[in-house]
Amino acid sequence: DKVDDVLLGIKSTALKFGDKTNLYLSGFGASMITSLILSGVMSDQTWPYYTSVAIVAGHLVNQ
Repeated sequence: DKVDDVLLGIKSTALKFGDKTNLYLSGFGASMITSLILSGVMSDQTWPYYTSVAIVAGHLVNQ
């Protein structure tokens, strides 16, 4: 996709992040999971919510 972006002159985030794309995506994923956990704590969620968040976190790690 990066090659196509360069050929078409598209200024994508993939090009902006360069070789650090995985680092940025990991940071965004960690930020999202942290936000979901904090939202759950603040709204007194029960174990099914946290189980779902854990499944999502596992999916992100697997990618």
